[in-house]
Amino acid sequence: MRNTLVAFLVALATPCVFADASVPNTFSPGAPARAADVNANFSALVSAINAVGARVSKLEGQITQADLAGTYSIQRFQTEMSGDPGSHIAVYVAGGSVTLVADGTGSFVGPAETGTQMNVQARTVGPFSGAGGNSGPITWSYSGGVVNMLGGTLNVVAGGRLLIKVGSTSSDGSAHVMLLTRTN
Repeated sequence: MRNTLVAFLVALATPCVFADASVPNTFSPGAPARAADVNANFSALVSAINAVGARVSKLEGQITQADLAGTYSIQRFQTEMSGDPGSHIAVYVAGGSVTLVADGTGSFVGPAETGTQMNVQARTVGPFSGAGGNSGPITWSYSGGVVNMLGGTLNVVAGGRLLIKVGSTSSDGSAHVMLLTRTN
């Protein structure tokens, strides 16, 4: 089973590796191959291999702050359980966007919270609209696989294509997962 999985992953990755490789010269059987044409083909293949190596390095986390510059879609999922006064249980989501500029500045839009809340004392369930909808300029920094911004830290994965924050707040009994997915 393990060998089958490895073979499947290799087969799946192979077209991705060679998709960008092309050579400038094609040779026909029986026709002489000029050294300059053969060398040009080898140079093209070396360039393609080096480009794949650079992409793999980024996926392995060898990135800089400039590599993270771009626009990200924000999705936050949150639960909350609060005691007296105003005992309630809530589940909600929020969405927005953030744009990071390589110089450590950027902009933030959203996220407005919507979901469902149950008032424990009144035993009622209803829609929930919470805080959010803020926007404006931000500052951010990157170091050691972590982005610091918006008062928290986000782990950088997938070569900076995904930023993840998982946290909780004891004052309101909330727990959340926030995903920032690169859109460009």
